[in-house]
Amino acid sequence: MCQGGHSPSGAPAELWLGYSRPLQPKRRQLTQRIKKRRLESEDASETYQPACEAEPATPKFRDAQTQWEDPSHIDHMYCSTTQSVKVDKATQCEAEMGPTVTSTTVIDDARSRLYTGVRMVQFFTLVTVLLPFSKPSITLPVVDQILMTLMKLKLNLILGDIAHRFNVSTSMASIVISHWIDVMGEQFKVLIPWLPRETIRATMPLSFQRNYPRTTCIIDCAESAMQRATNHDSRSDTFSQYKSRNTLKYLVAVAPNGLIMFISDAYAGRSSDKFITMDCGFLDYLRAGDEVMADRGFTIRDLLDERRVSLNIPAFIYRRNQLTNCHGRLKTRCEDSNAGENKNLLMKTQNKPTRGKTELSKYKNNN
Repeated sequence: MCQGGHSPSGAPAELWLGYSRPLQPKRRQLTQRIKKRRLESEDASETYQPACEAEPATPKFRDAQTQWEDPSHIDHMYCSTTQSVKVDKATQCEAEMGPTVTSTTVIDDARSRLYTGVRMVQFFTLVTVLLPFSKPSITLPVVDQILMTLMKLKLNLILGDIAHRFNVSTSMASIVISHWIDVMGEQFKVLIPWLPRETIRATMPLSFQRNYPRTTCIIDCAESAMQRATNHDSRSDTFSQYKSRNTLKYLVAVAPNGLIMFISDAYAGRSSDKFITMDCGFLDYLRAGDEVMADRGFTIRDLLDERRVSLNIPAFIYRRNQLTNCHGRLKTRCEDSNAGENKNLLMKTQNKPTRGKTELSKYKNNN
């Protein structure tokens, strides 16, 4: 309880709980300290040198008892300003920003032809053309993706080997190759033109000009081995008696100068040459007066006669001991003109066995 009183100077004194409390002295001004700070700031401004701003430190979580850092909180620091580690989706490991596989593989024309089948300039031109069709979800560089696809087409490496070379998983290698094969097939189908008759005549080799000057194309069916299907009906439909294994079959037409002009869709290996020729749309390109050169087994003369197109097939012995002189000369002339083109055709179209799985529903069959 406060009571009134007087101080020695005569002024009334304040009492607090019965005790006198001295007056609070005024706060003195810190003039000397302010001047000192001003001088220090001026000196610092004169000797200041601009430097790079340091990144804000990442907050550290420490244990309350031991004051050690707790690493369990690092994965949940979602507001951290530090750059996150880039992870490769294919391998789920930290992505390396080192050189690409292409930079160490395609170093000259010889290496480029060995792995891709084309020259180095053509390879990088192909990469530039296909760059807009890449998948953003695939972190592998586009140049490595295209190299992987061309190595599969050229060398037919197994997926495990390709995945090891490019440091990706087997499933990712399969996704990349399937994507780029579809893109290349859609974008480059315009590069297989049917030449006009005038162009075929102007570029015809001498052997054709002497013996078969009206030849438009040489046709043959190529077969590619495939994985045996688990379904018994599909396995039976794709079994080829000629190859004695499961195959895919397609018709290829080559001009006398060696240019491939037509490639049909893939058919089951059991399909006959006549059925493929009749069903694939090849006959729609022929005009009256053309001549088609084919190997034995193409019993399509009736189909060509309807379009007034001639068929040249080498003569062969059938129910007779030997060829007549006329048939012998015809066989020699036809084989002389056709030998180089058949070799070129087989080299360009005959592929090695396909080890990957194949969807049989995509391929037609002769029922």
